[in-house]
Amino acid sequence: MEYNHPSSLNKSKSGQKYLLVITAIVITIILSCYWLLSRTGEKNRPQETASLPPMIHDSTNTRQADNDFSHSAFSSLDTKTKKLLRAQNYSDGTAYAITRHAERAQSIICYGDFDADGYKDVAIVMDNEDKQCSRLLIICTNTATKEKFLAFSENYSDKIKINAFQKGSKIIMNSESPETSAIDGIIAIGEDVKLAIVYDTHLQKFKTFYQE
Repeated sequence: MEYNHPSSLNKSKSGQKYLLVITAIVITIILSCYWLLSRTGEKNRPQETASLPPMIHDSTNTRQADNDFSHSAFSSLDTKTKKLLRAQNYSDGTAYAITRHAERAQSIICYGDFDADGYKDVAIVMDNEDKQCSRLLIICTNTATKEKFLAFSENYSDKIKINAFQKGSKIIMNSESPETSAIDGIIAIGEDVKLAIVYDTHLQKFKTFYQE
């Protein structure tokens, strides 16, 4: 058996301890690098977004829009006018809708050149059945862009019906005696009131006159 000097044994043990320390340091460094790389990978990885279901066309709104203007009285209305009218279905805390009654549909829409610009305009009444009240809208045309726009709106505490009169018609305006209107206009009739709505080309606004 080989004899080992005590000093040699001490040197051997010291070398083993040194090797263990170096190994532990290396393992620690490797684990630290792995942890850092994994963290960096998580940060740089693009975030996954929840897959959205394919869009399904909701035909309910389309059917609703068609029902709103289903009567023949509204057959001349173009798509842009219908869209504009639907956007005006709420005012002063009250919701309004186009009538579904065929007979009433005949008395809540009329046409004419209401602002004297050479383009045909439309006036239409929307109702609130619960409150039994109406909202009058006059849709005119932008002569430059040909786009429709809301030129006049008025809410009434009663349900009204309307009809158009042509320029040259006699209506009461600035005096008690009927005068000749120089422009097309609208007659609005409620239970206890009759009104004429006429565009004033000088003041550039619609004015309302009581009719006897």
